[in-house]
Amino acid sequence: MINNTWNSGVIRENSNLTTMTNHPEPSYLADYFSAYCKEHNIGGISDEVLKKCFVIPDEGIDIRLYSFGIPFETKYYPIINENNYKMAADWYLGRYCVSNGIVAFVYRDGRTYIAKKNEKLINELHQAGFKWRSMEVLLSDGKEIIDPVLKAKWEEITK
Repeated sequence: MINNTWNSGVIRENSNLTTMTNHPEPSYLADYFSAYCKEHNIGGISDEVLKKCFVIPDEGIDIRLYSFGIPFETKYYPIINENNYKMAADWYLGRYCVSNGIVAFVYRDGRTYIAKKNEKLINELHQAGFKWRSMEVLLSDGKEIIDPVLKAKWEEITK
């Protein structure tokens, strides 16, 4: 088994934007995301729809994928994190992508969500001002969640 750690949130590298010597406090990030969404007219979606979405944990999620039949384990992190939030917020906050029946989006709280594609979710994202953006859509390409608790939660959500 080959192990690799990869942060999907950093798509372009610029040391001024992605590296911070002092990590911001969570309340600062919440204020930053709130102000960004207000400035860019990004609204919320219903609690009913949001409850049917899987949140990528801040500490990341261990996944397994296969390449030419060889299993690889890797860690997938939320698209926006404390190291890249200024660059990534502009690039991903209020954006979504669909691949193979799975929707990934970065919500107003800066967290990465995935869900089974459904018309209600897509309509609410559009009504809230979300825009399409090409991004990694976790679990849309044969990757598997390794943690049994998180895997069960994903399977419950996607029934």
